[in-house]
Amino acid sequence: MEVSRFSLVCLIWAVAAGVAWSNKDNFFQYGAERDFILTSGNNYYLTLQLVGDTRFPFYGHKHGRIRLHTDGVISANDSFTELPTQPTNNHFPLVTGPDDRASTDVLIAPFWADVDTSDERGGVYYRQSLSSEDLKSATTAVRGAFPQYTSFEAQWVLVVTWNNVSFFNHSISSSSDPRNTFQAALTTDGQHSFAFFLYDEITWTSGTVLGGDSDTGIPPDEEHQAIVGFNKGDGETAYIDGFPADEILLPEYSNVDQPGTYIFQVDGENIAPASCLQNGSCRFRDTTSMAPAVTGDISPSPSPTPEPSGFPVWVIVVIVLIFAASGLGLLALYICKKRKMDGKSKEPNVEYSVVRTQSKVYDDTTEDM
Repeated sequence: MEVSRFSLVCLIWAVAAGVAWSNKDNFFQYGAERDFILTSGNNYYLTLQLVGDTRFPFYGHKHGRIRLHTDGVISANDSFTELPTQPTNNHFPLVTGPDDRASTDVLIAPFWADVDTSDERGGVYYRQSLSSEDLKSATTAVRGAFPQYTSFEAQWVLVVTWNNVSFFNHSISSSSDPRNTFQAALTTDGQHSFAFFLYDEITWTSGTVLGGDSDTGIPPDEEHQAIVGFNKGDGETAYIDGFPADEILLPEYSNVDQPGTYIFQVDGENIAPASCLQNGSCRFRDTTSMAPAVTGDISPSPSPTPEPSGFPVWVIVVIVLIFAASGLGLLALYICKKRKMDGKSKEPNVEYSVVRTQSKVYDDTTEDM
């Protein structure tokens, strides 16, 4: 079967058009072929016993089981708190829980909001992993974000992905269909532990329970947005720093100079953000074709804008090349399609297929507590 030289050029050009940065490039891989899927719905949770003798150090305590919640939060103890409905309670540290009792919730919240995955409105994928692929990815990322941990070797990884999820009580008659995609990953070597918050797309920040619009999921003010950060569970200690005031911008900011990527050390009495920016540049998964992220102090303004003068020359060159490749790729696809429509191309129809060869990673954590 022959492929004309012209078609080969079209194919190469089309591939070049797709070579553009995506926040998902920093995600741990996920999907039905390798993960379990949390039961669809609203306010659902599942308790996981950590594999073997794994204990996850968090805020000075080691935890042998955790809970995954539909609502964009992971709890490290058996308490369960519904999303606060009052703006005065809608932030960390949580002072009181339901019925005004003292809150003891130990929480890791990449995006704690009123997520609803019923009626095919997205899904929550999860896995505990001991696979070499995930352990290597976690090890490389931690070493890049925290240069002082050059000997860190991940022994366990938990990956939870909220894929294309909607919010509760979204108006079915609405012409808009806002969805969010984000991921949390936890890893430890038994002594030190780290948390990754990764954001691909955030288009709604509240849901109706916190006063958000039923069409857009956007609240009237920042106090009603989703909760992002860490809660120790003592009513006093929490970490909410380093995130943009307008959570729509979470995919644009970072603490490791990678858009939508935030990495923290979480085993100590206090949460520590990535330290690599203090020592120069960050290396994350040996990625070189990366777009710049907004870093440094986060402005309280709802629409912070990075200073263009801070962009190095190489960043501008990379951006120009990406746009040029994308434009040429689109032009090539148009020319190819037009030539075929005009009947000028005499090559036979050829079907191209990509076969996924990756197998489902090891996971033996299906036991509910």
